[in-house]
Amino acid sequence: MAGTLTIEDIAEALASQEAPSTIVLGDLNISSIPRGPFDLLYRLRDNEDSVDECAIRRLALNRNRLRTLPPYLNLLIRLRYLNLRSNAFVEFPQVLLEMDSLEILDISRNCISTFPLRPGTLRSIRVLHVGRNRIKCLPTYLPRFTELVFLKVEHNPLEWPPPIIMNKMTSEDPEDAAKSIKVVQRWISDNPRGSHGVK
Repeated sequence: MAGTLTIEDIAEALASQEAPSTIVLGDLNISSIPRGPFDLLYRLRDNEDSVDECAIRRLALNRNRLRTLPPYLNLLIRLRYLNLRSNAFVEFPQVLLEMDSLEILDISRNCISTFPLRPGTLRSIRVLHVGRNRIKCLPTYLPRFTELVFLKVEHNPLEWPPPIIMNKMTSEDPEDAAKSIKVVQRWISDNPRGSHGVK
């Protein structure tokens, strides 16, 4: 049975880390993140005397039962890496479009069928893994992702761009992957497809 994130969960995660910059909260069977436990995360600092922003830069919430994320997650203004792999999302959580510092997002192995209508701060993402969802088309705004160097979309029922274009995305080599993204972005720019419901 799914539950909620607790202060005890966070205390255990902190005990297993040398520094508060990385928090692993995977495999906890949680379906929600209440404000109380979240505030404990938000108050973490690099050292006791620090008055700077929250220390967390990497957060793993993989293999849980999350369907939504709370809007206050965007208070983690230094968060660079977020792992949401293997949860129960059916759509992109809105808060992900409001996180300026996010560079690496893994939201693979969920049940997402479409990208959000507008990209928000996702435009600054560098690594995006959306494999094993239910996505049928990439967003027409993908060419605006100027920082994107790695995109994984395998095992989705993609119809647009067509397979002849998406087959170029198979390389794991970073240099080849970055080049293939440019090819796909250029194709999207040249072949707008607003009828799929993504702008």
